[in-house]
Amino acid sequence: MKKIINQLSKASLILIGLIIVQTSFSQRYKDNPYLQDHAQKYEIENQLSESTLFQARADRNGIVKVLSSNGLLQPWEKSLVKDQLYPFMTDLTVKTIEVFQNQFFYMTEKAVFSNSWAGKIYVEHNMPNSSKFCVGDEFSILIAEKGGIAFFKNQKKTWGKNLKDFNPIDLIFDKKNAQFLILSNNAIY
Repeated sequence: MKKIINQLSKASLILIGLIIVQTSFSQRYKDNPYLQDHAQKYEIENQLSESTLFQARADRNGIVKVLSSNGLLQPWEKSLVKDQLYPFMTDLTVKTIEVFQNQFFYMTEKAVFSNSWAGKIYVEHNMPNSSKFCVGDEFSILIAEKGGIAFFKNQKKTWGKNLKDFNPIDLIFDKKNAQFLILSNNAIY
């Protein structure tokens, strides 16, 4: 019996030793909390069900604007509804929306403007076929259309160029180098 108790004691000691060694050298993971991204689906209202969605942008306040074939939309109670925030804009045909300094900018067939900065940003461009625009330093604006581009500073056109076979795909402003980059169907400018 003493022999069996001694063997059990030795086995217990070895088992306890192995557990201590394993816990001493095992990896530990600290679970840190983080902000979880989430998705929320918004259905298009029945009267807008035939709309094609083109763009979605959000400003610094988390306000979301969606550009559709039926104008600007906004999320409201799990649906996309007509944007009624600025009543004067309901009659405008917005072609594209962008965000600069976390504020919305809109382009119509006649102008680029923002409702921020007390509505002082309003640039008439006279480019009815314009399809893209980008805002840079000091509210300079580059506008592109098929076959040409134009640059506006202090709300006046300071430069324009017609380009053969030019079809703009995207415009961005490179803050680090203070320059506009233009992606077209066949080149980067």
